[in-house]
Amino acid sequence: AMNMPGAGPGEAEAPGGDLTPVKRLQNASTEAARCAMRAGERLRTKIEFAWKSSAGSPNRIPIAVAAALLSLLLARRAGRKAIQGVSTVVATAYPCYVSFKSLSQSDDTLRRKMLMYWVVYGLLRNAETWFDGLLSFLPNYSLAKMALLLWLQRTGAPIVYALGVHPALAANEGRIDAAIATAKSQAERGVQEWAALRASVSQKLRRMVQEQEWARGTV
Repeated sequence: AMNMPGAGPGEAEAPGGDLTPVKRLQNASTEAARCAMRAGERLRTKIEFAWKSSAGSPNRIPIAVAAALLSLLLARRAGRKAIQGVSTVVATAYPCYVSFKSLSQSDDTLRRKMLMYWVVYGLLRNAETWFDGLLSFLPNYSLAKMALLLWLQRTGAPIVYALGVHPALAANEGRIDAAIATAKSQAERGVQEWAALRASVSQKLRRMVQEQEWARGTV
């Protein structure tokens, strides 16, 4: 099972035998490991079956190699999906619960820490969106990402925020505010133009319908 960062809210055993969020996360990581083991076992079984079924065939080795590669690809994809599911829980579900605890308990220190985490995570997530196609080919990328998220939740987010995010945003705060104001103004203008165009088209359509009804003498 995976160890969660530090002693925090929700780590104690819940009354009545209910599983706490951390326990659920540990169970999810254990299930992901079991899925990977089952995928490996299926891979071995398929390779053995392909090898035995091709006995006596001149294409025995190519068939076994092709079956192994295909099974390895499917197993890798299944394992990646399982790890991605656990990574999503680590990145969002647990921090959401900790953020809720910080708000309900009015814990300013924890609240500030979680705000820093969400800022850092949001920037990383946006960067990942642009480079996900390349990053997905890196070996053990999902595991490395999960380790990074755990480090950010424990002690890393304030460090990254103080050393990298805050200086960068503070130095460009004026430009960012100006860009946001410009984008907001353009969006509002676009909405107004669209509303005016829609009203104009609707008015012209009503006028055309009325003219046709007058021409038929129904009005």
